[in-house]
Amino acid sequence: MNTIFDAYTKILTEELKPALGCTEPVAIAFASASAAKALGTSFTSITVKCSGNVVKNVKSVTVPNSGGMKGIEAAALLGALGGNASLHLEVLSTVTDEIRNKVKEIVNSGICKVILAEDIPGLYISVTAENGSDSATAVLKECHDELYSLSKNGKLIINNGTKENSDDNLDELRKLLNLKDILSYAKNVEIDEIRKPLKRQVELNRAIAEEGLRKNYGCSIGKTLKKLYDWDDVRIRARAYASAGSDARMSGCSLPVVINSGSGNQGLTVSLPVVEYGEYLRSTE
Repeated sequence: MNTIFDAYTKILTEELKPALGCTEPVAIAFASASAAKALGTSFTSITVKCSGNVVKNVKSVTVPNSGGMKGIEAAALLGALGGNASLHLEVLSTVTDEIRNKVKEIVNSGICKVILAEDIPGLYISVTAENGSDSATAVLKECHDELYSLSKNGKLIINNGTKENSDDNLDELRKLLNLKDILSYAKNVEIDEIRKPLKRQVELNRAIAEEGLRKNYGCSIGKTLKKLYDWDDVRIRARAYASAGSDARMSGCSLPVVINSGSGNQGLTVSLPVVEYGEYLRSTE
């Protein structure tokens, strides 16, 4: 059982990662920052090739830390010019006013070309940065924040989804997952084993929810629930906090969210109602 519990702790720690904004535009920025870094020089053009599902998810959301910009081109250019690829899903946290202004100037210039990846389901992003005869390409496939491949001038730097800084094959560990052991793990794991990722999840997700309740983001669903319904009803608060967090992150709020299964909205949905009910019941940590 210890082996299974150790595996589950590693999976949980890997899954509960902070991400800045909607994960699809951030994934594009991460790939773009990776390609630009591998190119090693300033780029003259960027080509982004995405699956239809990525295009759909990026189309209308505000790119985080962008000053209100939307779309694939904005995400790619912000990542390439001002992103820090080593920060993965927080890649755009390093973007400055200077970079934002530069991207606003060139986003519609044609320097970034977007292509639909035909007949490729799910998550697929390929970003190529070019300068003369030199080019570098970063590819994400079925994972928002780990490179499937990275190459420069046709020479592979990272191949076949090799995960950097990882001692375990998480795909193999996930094969141990089953409902009976998940329930046993949830009931019996020592809280100190998982305190760090869960504490971060509670603190970061609650912070962006509070932000969504304070200001007007998106459809302001969280604020509307608070205004029109009984705030003393824990069921209303549970809905409102999750909604407010989503309102904020989908509208470009610069606060991070701890994701679940690659999704920030899922991360908010599975955590904030539980936190609200826990406080209502005066549960222990």
